[in-house]
Amino acid sequence: MRLPIVKQDGTEFENAEELSKLIQDAGDDLYLLTTQTWHGGIHISEDSAPWAKDTYPVRCIADGEVVAYRMMEDYLTSEFKGETLNYSNSFCLVRHHYEQEDDKGQKQGFTYYSLYMHLCPWKQWPSTERYRLNQRRNVRNSVPQNGQQVPAATLPVGETFEPVAGEAIQQGQINGVAYDFMRIRMLSEGVSNSQVLATKGTDTLWIAKDETVMEQISVSRPNWIYDQVEATVKEKMNGRADPKPNKVQTGFKLAGDPAHSISAGTKIRFDAHRVQFQEIGGKARKMARCELPESGRSQWVCVEEQYIDIISETPTQLDKLYELPNPVPIRAGDTIGYLGLYESPASLDGGKTGNAMIHLEVFSPEDDVEDVVKSKKWQDEGFRLVDGSDCDGVLDPEKVPDFFRSLCSSSDSAQPEELDAQTVRDTLTRPSNADERHRVVAKHNSEWWAPKSEAMINRFRVLYTSPKSHALIDHEVERATQLSWMDKMTTLELRSPLVWHIYPSSKNLYEINKKHPTRKFKGKIVDLKFLDIYSGETITEADYKDAANDLNCEPEALQAIAQAETKSTGSFYTTTEGSKIPSILYERHFFSELTSGRFDQSFPLVSNPTPGGYGLFSDQYDKLLTAYDLAPSEALKSASWGKFQIMGRYHSSAGYPTVEDFVKAMSKSEKNHLKALVNYIKSKPSVHKALKNKNWLEFALGYNGPNQDDYDKEMKENYEKLKQI
Repeated sequence: MRLPIVKQDGTEFENAEELSKLIQDAGDDLYLLTTQTWHGGIHISEDSAPWAKDTYPVRCIADGEVVAYRMMEDYLTSEFKGETLNYSNSFCLVRHHYEQEDDKGQKQGFTYYSLYMHLCPWKQWPSTERYRLNQRRNVRNSVPQNGQQVPAATLPVGETFEPVAGEAIQQGQINGVAYDFMRIRMLSEGVSNSQVLATKGTDTLWIAKDETVMEQISVSRPNWIYDQVEATVKEKMNGRADPKPNKVQTGFKLAGDPAHSISAGTKIRFDAHRVQFQEIGGKARKMARCELPESGRSQWVCVEEQYIDIISETPTQLDKLYELPNPVPIRAGDTIGYLGLYESPASLDGGKTGNAMIHLEVFSPEDDVEDVVKSKKWQDEGFRLVDGSDCDGVLDPEKVPDFFRSLCSSSDSAQPEELDAQTVRDTLTRPSNADERHRVVAKHNSEWWAPKSEAMINRFRVLYTSPKSHALIDHEVERATQLSWMDKMTTLELRSPLVWHIYPSSKNLYEINKKHPTRKFKGKIVDLKFLDIYSGETITEADYKDAANDLNCEPEALQAIAQAETKSTGSFYTTTEGSKIPSILYERHFFSELTSGRFDQSFPLVSNPTPGGYGLFSDQYDKLLTAYDLAPSEALKSASWGKFQIMGRYHSSAGYPTVEDFVKAMSKSEKNHLKALVNYIKSKPSVHKALKNKNWLEFALGYNGPNQDDYDKEMKENYEKLKQI
């Protein structure tokens, strides 16, 4: 999974709690309650994350598939008291699946959806040509010519801007040096002085165009919105036959056999709504059936961005609610869109208020949610169920519904405490209660089901009876009709407005739903899909004794090996993202050997016939991941794993049929490290004999190899110290 946004500098949040605090501090954490009505999600706005408006887009929170969207060309408008109000009803709906083992070891799970509402409409997306300064640069109100002293303001590093559309480049001179000047509009806060205004939105400025001091900012656009895509292939690759029917390691179908070679520069055309994940070399790849106009062939091609250059993309399903005929696969972290404007009446007398924002919601229509939340795993995390099926969603001050009082309870008691409306509001908005509130899984009518949302708003006619109030209610009912979508679906299994809502940015939800550890690699957080989540099991004294009995040796001898192999680093270490992963040492010469040296020239740091070049402990996974992208199995075989640093290539001796099975076992439990050691030693009679006799030199030569680098002396010292304890 991924958090829905990144930080202002484009880096990842350290954890979900950091993002939740940002949202709370901006007043955007509206899960369970707005001022007086039920609310099933949170907001991310320009108050909390202004960079999500035009720089770093909102992202998909988990692997899944886009099943529906409504992308309008432009904002909708409504009128109230002579004021025109802009708002977005554009959204994207993604379907996901959660699965776990129940308390008896049986699989259980449910389908859930993530909804991204109020997205920026298509015509309002940020310009595709934008720049960020990496050095200070002057801007002026006119283009200077030789000898002219045109007043200037100096923009600092990091300021962003875009060219003004339709304005031609002009030539100018500064101190006798000719420059091309372009007219720009400021996107960031900017600066000003007594002579030049260069603040956000100013579009009368001129800057000398120089690629050495300004970098172009890419605009992320989602592939799920395009049907027809034309592109060229970046490098030579294989076109493939139809995928094979059986699902394999990644859970997706195995890609078809290579059919015809496709040369770099070949033009392809494909339907982005027909893209699907297929497995190639143990990894899930985005594949599309592509037309090759030059040859007349049709083949499956990997259409991930690193392999193709887009020539043109055409969205043809705009300005309507669109249910995709074939869901489009989407990965956690892929682009959803930017914040859209949402303006509302400021008061009963008119005016306007609002900002750029999205509404993010996670919900499930399935009753299986109840079984999962009642499981020990979720109960241990403090989650609880609250059923509001009989609540219309209005916090009535005269008669507070049981549902709202139950939301405030700290238990699942059948009779919630008597609370007035203000106490409910205070309880559900108090920052100190946020963690507990985020663990509520609530069943309630969706606000996106028009008849229910309209009925909820119309309830206020009874509470507020003035003509001015009714005029505002009429406005909001009409807007609710425009915002709704769920009741209009025809193909999705959303037959009822009653759905279970889950806090979308909960640290606990993210950890529960995590299937693989994560780690930063090349500036991005990646799932280590070849590893399992660490169970927390450690080796006990009793485990060492049992293993020693099995090997007919002393427990201290096994402990001495562990101390020599992983020293102070331990058998696992914690990544900056909070995942525990097994300690490794990457051996470049093994990778070179296993891949017949084909990467020695292009990737010498990870493929080299000469041993060594280990680098820092923190470098090992970077090397492994680089090699894994080149040859997955060979990379895993080229690292030594865990407490006893057993090479992946010796997985069979350690008791595992494949290196993938071995690595997953090493990542799951420290106890598995000891089991693998016992199996490995049993498979090597000379090593086994040396251990029993405590012949450390013979053991080290057999276990660590001829270049064992004094491991024998280290193990001997460790053993002797352990015997003295």
